[in-house]
Amino acid sequence: MGSCCSVPEKKPVAPACCGGKSGVADEVDSSSGDAFRWRLLVCLALVGLIMAGAMHVNESGEHGAPLTDASPAYWWLHGGMIAAGLASVALLGVELFKEAAKAWLRLNITVESLFVASAVGAFVTSVLTSLSGRGGAVYYDTVPLVIAIYAVGRRIGAYSRDKALAAVADLRRAFDLAIVLKPDGTQTPTPVSEVTSHDTVVVAPGGAIPVDGVILDGRGYILESAMTGEALPVPRGPGDLVSAGTYSRDGALLIRPNAGLRRLDAILAAVEQAKATPSRYQEKADAVIRWFFPLVMILAVATFAGWALLARSPGAGIHHAMAVLLVACPCALGLATPIAIWSGLHKLSRLGLVSKHADLIGRLAAADRVVFDKTGTLSHTDLALEAVFVAPGFEDKAGRVYALLRAVQALVNHPVARAFAALGASLYELERLTGVEVTVVPGAGIRAKVTDDCGDTHNLLIGEASLVGEACARALDTVERGSRNSERGTQDAKKRIYASIDGRPAALALLKESFRDDADRVLRDLEALGLKTAVLTGDANARGRSVAGAATEAGLTPAEKAGRIADWKSEGETVVFVGDGLNDAAALAGADAAIAMGAGTDLARSAAHGVLTGDSLTTLPKAVALCRRIDRALHINLLWAAAYNIAGIALAAAGKLTPVWAAVIMVVSSAVVSWRAARAAGMGED
Repeated sequence: MGSCCSVPEKKPVAPACCGGKSGVADEVDSSSGDAFRWRLLVCLALVGLIMAGAMHVNESGEHGAPLTDASPAYWWLHGGMIAAGLASVALLGVELFKEAAKAWLRLNITVESLFVASAVGAFVTSVLTSLSGRGGAVYYDTVPLVIAIYAVGRRIGAYSRDKALAAVADLRRAFDLAIVLKPDGTQTPTPVSEVTSHDTVVVAPGGAIPVDGVILDGRGYILESAMTGEALPVPRGPGDLVSAGTYSRDGALLIRPNAGLRRLDAILAAVEQAKATPSRYQEKADAVIRWFFPLVMILAVATFAGWALLARSPGAGIHHAMAVLLVACPCALGLATPIAIWSGLHKLSRLGLVSKHADLIGRLAAADRVVFDKTGTLSHTDLALEAVFVAPGFEDKAGRVYALLRAVQALVNHPVARAFAALGASLYELERLTGVEVTVVPGAGIRAKVTDDCGDTHNLLIGEASLVGEACARALDTVERGSRNSERGTQDAKKRIYASIDGRPAALALLKESFRDDADRVLRDLEALGLKTAVLTGDANARGRSVAGAATEAGLTPAEKAGRIADWKSEGETVVFVGDGLNDAAALAGADAAIAMGAGTDLARSAAHGVLTGDSLTTLPKAVALCRRIDRALHINLLWAAAYNIAGIALAAAGKLTPVWAAVIMVVSSAVVSWRAARAAGMGED
């Protein structure tokens, strides 16, 4: 094996959800999305056509002879608007009316009720005007507009939920098949649900581990970062526990499965359960509607009854009752709120935070505490070279030692090996090496044979203490302890790599976790906003140390992480969790607001409300500040909407506000609150 090409490494194949896509789901989603877009475009086109017709009706009364029921053009125009309004219901309004009907059957009132009331009120008022034959303003365009607003919001929520649940299903499928070793030596693919604790599961080098269990035979590095948060593959051998959702990096393993539920399944179940909960804004809207809708309907009925009985004018009663329904259109909830949310989501994306849920804005605005995972979130997944200690006998050849280590590690695709790229080996020494042969020792390190330009050959062992021998490792540990830099190196080191050359102790490399350059700044900025910060990590090496200045709890399982989130929530705090791995999925799902790193697993991204697109965390404090502004504007809009609704309804009920002016007030108020909402979303920093 004389080149990197002769050291093939079987890499773990990521499941469809981890960077790939599920072909069937995507095809279905694409087809459904195309159909919805076409229906939405047609519905918006109907809005334009109806507006043009309504303008003609109004202007004909002001600037010329109005059309009357004696004219065929009158019935063609009004009939066309009626047909267009009904067509918009058929295109996009079926779900709205079905959801409202379901809520009514459960004796429940939701935001759909107010959308239905506004659409039906506008339509009925317009039909009565059309049938009267006397002309007047009509509001058929309100029907497709209200329906389109509702349909778009519902589509966004459904798409996000379906994608997340599809990611869960894909991940289950990726780890749902085990290779079982039969007594006759044959290997049979078997669904995990049919594997028992008496079976033996075979895992090939680079393969996925589909079961929780104990290694019976074999040794290798196990990539556990998705489940434990440990950045490095860890050596595992007979008697060691392994978990479903991890990968064997380089060793073939025989595993005896445990009985019972896999930890992976418990994490996925937590994600599914969290996805079933209603959104925060939906809950607030429904809470308002529960008392506002009955009040509006009672006032509309009372208006009709008052005019019909006291003024003896049923026609005027219907007229003014419809004005009540029109002026009570939920523009602050149905129009301005989506505008603020969509504008805010666009602004967040420009900051580097892509949101998959409108909830993210309200949740970040209400945040009390921001909790970080460590590995892959506050720190980089690759390690950094902290120090290299050269043993006596090689001190005058340190350049040659560095060159040998760097040349050998350059041929191995491994997080440990990549750290040696920063080793200060001179170009002169590297060019003198004419041949390098490398053999990977699963779970231990690498053996190498290096030939220089003089024809001299050197045999190297680089890796764990077990590879170089205990005596060699002790000798190198002694060299490190005697160094003036040993105190810093020992304190920060996360991994110790031993190297021997031709059987002699040669060097000890200390690798450490490298934190993102902006980690400290981000934590300070969050605290300046009044937020508490904390770090939860599965890395036991972080125990007893603060990470980036934040209080740290280390050595936690995924369930323990989720438990700490639940504890803070039970104390009344709104908790934001930022993570990247499969082990973070339960915590992400349990947090009030969940942010996933862009390089994280697909399940983490699906469980999150938002995903950071870049490698910087500085987006977080900016996003919190922006969301607070948007949330504040939305609350002010609700107060504004309540004020004009109360005044408008009172005037309409008293007969001082005609349906025409009710529509004008509705349009003006919608424009005001929409402008305020868009302005609030656009004031943040880029």
